[in-house]
Amino acid sequence: MAIDMTVRESISVAGKNFPASFTVSSEAVEVREVTLAGANAGTLSTRTDADTGILTLGDGHNITTAAEVDIYWATGSRRGVTVGTVSVNSVPVDGGSGDDFPDADTAITVMIVDVEDLVLTGDNVVAFTAYAPVQATFVLLDGMDAELYAIVLPVGRTAAIWDGTSTNPLATFSVATLKLSHASTASQTIRIAVLFN
Repeated sequence: MAIDMTVRESISVAGKNFPASFTVSSEAVEVREVTLAGANAGTLSTRTDADTGILTLGDGHNITTAAEVDIYWATGSRRGVTVGTVSVNSVPVDGGSGDDFPDADTAITVMIVDVEDLVLTGDNVVAFTAYAPVQATFVLLDGMDAELYAIVLPVGRTAAIWDGTSTNPLATFSVATLKLSHASTASQTIRIAVLFN
């Protein structure tokens, strides 16, 4: 039985509407819907360089030495960052991918990434979509934990889609893992669906 993904768009410009709708069909689908606890709030108290600094977090945070975290602020985010030796509420961080760290004393949230199994052959993927009500990150990785494709939802953008009309970003890859995080200090449910043949 075919699995359909229906896309509806509503665009408004200068008082004129430009609605559109289309459907992508596949033989199967993988869906992950995950509820993640809230992120930890704090500040980037020290900025050493574009990917290195020290976070100061509140009491009771759950960030631990050597953890992999995603860090968010109002105008950007950085994923796959490594935590150094945590000293109470002082959390050194380094590396990762994404936006350069903002200025020191910028408010941030930080979350240990959630890891989910998601085994896919990239050549068979025909479309995918991701959703979160807040800033969030979805990263597809291979069996060696190398990043294959990242979906980063910034403030104000709740969904992303690859609808099969352009080059398949997962072609030739074998997906093994999905990493997830979000920016909110409240728990959030986020989801991703991948259609494939």
